[in-house]
Amino acid sequence: MATNQKNLRAYVQYDGSGRVIPGSLVLRKNKPKVGNWVEMRAYECCDPIYDETTTTTTSTTSTTTTAPSDIRLKKTIWLTGNMIGGLPEYTWEWNKKAISLGLDGFPTKGVMAQEAINIYPNAVMLGSDGYLRVDYSKIV
Repeated sequence: MATNQKNLRAYVQYDGSGRVIPGSLVLRKNKPKVGNWVEMRAYECCDPIYDETTTTTTSTTSTTTTAPSDIRLKKTIWLTGNMIGGLPEYTWEWNKKAISLGLDGFPTKGVMAQEAINIYPNAVMLGSDGYLRVDYSKIV
């Protein structure tokens, strides 16, 4: 970890069926006492190396495709301090499940779909694999 990164404690809440509750991502010192919460690794980062432009993917027919952005596919999440369409921007690494789905070629910077769905419900879709995707053209 770079010397200018600060550890954060991030928690997401799961419902009874094991799915992340949309909008439940919180950054706080202690685990919430009510509900089924799971702690994740997260860092606040002010390193200039993370100061890149967020990219989106488009096809050759100019149809915007969605980018995988489900928190369940990410690990080692960093809060960059920037905002995208009023949402916090993060960087992350893809977890084993994401890599097995072939998502490791997608950008590792953007928003959390579980947060975006509360503000931009039309920008978040459920993929055929059961994970959330974000159409960044609808939030930027």
